[in-house]
Amino acid sequence: MSPRVYLLAFLGLVGISFFGYQVIHYVWGNPWHLAAEISLDNPPLSQFPKKQKTSLVVKKGKSTARKTQSASITPQVQKEVGALPLAQAVTSVISPAAPPPVSPVIPSDKAGHLLIGEVFVNMGGTDTGEFVELYNPTDQAVSLGSWSLQYLSGSASSTQAIVKKNFIDNATIGPKKFYLVGMGDYAGVVPADMKWSQGLNNKGGTIFLVRSREKIVNGDDPNVVDHVGYGAGTLLLSEGVAAPLPPVGWSIERRAWQSGFCVSALGSGELLGNSCDTNNNAGDFEIRAVSNPQNSQSLPEVF
Repeated sequence: MSPRVYLLAFLGLVGISFFGYQVIHYVWGNPWHLAAEISLDNPPLSQFPKKQKTSLVVKKGKSTARKTQSASITPQVQKEVGALPLAQAVTSVISPAAPPPVSPVIPSDKAGHLLIGEVFVNMGGTDTGEFVELYNPTDQAVSLGSWSLQYLSGSASSTQAIVKKNFIDNATIGPKKFYLVGMGDYAGVVPADMKWSQGLNNKGGTIFLVRSREKIVNGDDPNVVDHVGYGAGTLLLSEGVAAPLPPVGWSIERRAWQSGFCVSALGSGELLGNSCDTNNNAGDFEIRAVSNPQNSQSLPEVF
């Protein structure tokens, strides 16, 4: 056989090999790239059956494959995911987390007295961010000169453990405005109108807003204008069911009121005030991811 025939045969084999590689690459993606991006110590996804139900689990920099009902890995998915960085590849296969639950709408009358509007319990270290925020939903300024804020830890065994802090003589909360009490070693960005060295129990407690400077003996005292129990404890004197204990760094905020209903005070409800009061702390309060302390110098709510 002549050298020319050998040369033609060699070139034909090279062409067939190159064409075959392109076909494989188009259908399956680059298996070496896929192995480098998706799995550090496991077989590439191309070894799974074409219709295998598979998801990716990332642990300490590694990816492992396991059977689920969340996604179907097909050659087309492998082709699209194979060239992505690991984080993008995982995102492409795993469904995003569900959004937080929507705050329910509850029929209610608008409160006509001062309320505890927001509470932040600093469970992540020193008590430099704890506060209790008051809100005035009425159209009239209210003097706090003869009032007090009182507190009972959830770990207390009797109401004799109630402690109190009198408001300063000239304290006033304007209509649709706020009053901020810094608790513990409060050093927040928003200045407190009054500071109280009392810290808030990290697991639960009850806060009382009292129209008197006399120490109360129980939650049924007629001078108690509002009280909020949060979390859990051996002695909680909440209105109805206690408000939930928020995650570390989050706060609980009283919900807003609009057109006969309690609605969320977040998002579009930010300027509605904190006027929801159904006498059930669990229903009146919602969890806020980023606390928003407001003091007497903050702008009033518009509704």
